[in-house]
Amino acid sequence: MGVVFVLTVIFHLFFKYIFLTDWLVGLMVFCLGYSLAMTHNHKAYNQHYTNQSIIEIVKYDTLVIRIREIQKPTWSNRYIVDIEQYNSKTSFGKLMMYTPLEISFNVDDRLLTIVDFRAIDKPRNPYQFNYHNYLKHRNVYASISLTDTNFKRLSSANTIYGYADKVRQYVMELMCPWDINHTAMSIFEALVLGQRQDISDDLKDTFERAGVVHILAI
Repeated sequence: MGVVFVLTVIFHLFFKYIFLTDWLVGLMVFCLGYSLAMTHNHKAYNQHYTNQSIIEIVKYDTLVIRIREIQKPTWSNRYIVDIEQYNSKTSFGKLMMYTPLEISFNVDDRLLTIVDFRAIDKPRNPYQFNYHNYLKHRNVYASISLTDTNFKRLSSANTIYGYADKVRQYVMELMCPWDINHTAMSIFEALVLGQRQDISDDLKDTFERAGVVHILAI
């Protein structure tokens, strides 16, 4: 792509070939789009865990993972985690991790665990929200489940996600002395801090009916 850019500048400044310049600009834009698409397609890399394991087969693997995001809990705690090692080999990729409600982690916590990959369930009913495709677009292709016996805590990492989470926690601590009701606080967390875990279903439905639910997704 760099070569195409240089040729475009040369033809435009020195040779004034407008038609050829336009063609080269189009080619440069195409190369840029293709490069971005391949960069964001994690499966295109040999070190991605989907190229090292068959998810559909029940097989216990040793993983070193790092907590990347804390999701809104349902019947269990949910996390997006990054793989650092797969069976003692350097690997990468994102997983959805489920844990019992009594087990919780912070962003940048690192864990050693022996688990089996589970495929993300596809919708079983027509017009049901396609959670499988939603996670696929976020490069999450499998899930794992932790119990109180199949993991070991390792030394924590220091990433930008961890620093951002600490800033959010600090802001929340500053807000605690203020007498703010739960609904207002949950909206503040969603709009300012990017945390939507405390948004209730009723509040979400209210935003949907008002046609402004997209605000909570920013």
